[in-house]
Amino acid sequence: MALPDTLTFTTPTSRTTGISSASLAAGARLLGSEIDNENTGDTLADIWIEWTCSSAPTAGQVIEVYLLYARGTSYEDGDTSIDPKAPVIGVVPVYADTNTHRLCLRQRSLLPRKFKILLKSGLSVSATVTVYCDTYRVQVVD
Repeated sequence: MALPDTLTFTTPTSRTTGISSASLAAGARLLGSEIDNENTGDTLADIWIEWTCSSAPTAGQVIEVYLLYARGTSYEDGDTSIDPKAPVIGVVPVYADTNTHRLCLRQRSLLPRKFKILLKSGLSVSATVTVYCDTYRVQVVD
């Protein structure tokens, strides 16, 4: 009798986002640098966000996180002056204080294309985003 197939994962690799201690003004957007997933073929990403609010925000404030993909050299709409049309991949609720906080958006699916991270917020924050990518494979057990 054959054993069931299992999933195996690679060791996560840190990808440079270009968002490191970056200032994001209230009502603004922050666009990271290009991450080339065409050549690496990663399938999953943990997106770690670390932020500090410049002043204690009011209740209900969030930081929205987007993945903007490229087709060739053209990216989906969304940058520092244009609202993204892509769906939000995560919402980071902020605390009403000025302490440094961290949150991981776990196991987000990736397409085999170049992409950028975009943050959008209604409050002033300093943010760092790190993406840890890995790949899973089906291991067939006979």
